[in-house]
Amino acid sequence: MRVAIAIAIAAAFALALAACAEERSPRCEEVCQREADCAETLADDEIVVNKSECVKVCTELDRDPEGAKLTAAHVQCVAAARDCRSVFDCR
Repeated sequence: MRVAIAIAIAAAFALALAACAEERSPRCEEVCQREADCAETLADDEIVVNKSECVKVCTELDRDPEGAKLTAAHVQCVAAARDCRSVFDCR
């Protein structure tokens, strides 16, 4: 019985680790990089972008069908932005 419980716990732990190591969305990587670069370029204390956190949240949102629509619209907006100020006008 103890062995079965230990195996179940090990399996759950392995699944949790696999979930943490899931691949991040390439479009999220790209948009978050642009936002981070623009935040650095503008050097505005009110604009702070933590790229890794941005990618994590964006990727989670991108996995949801409704969230993916929002992500796609945001990615398009950032890609079309003429300058860094315009990047941060995107919603």
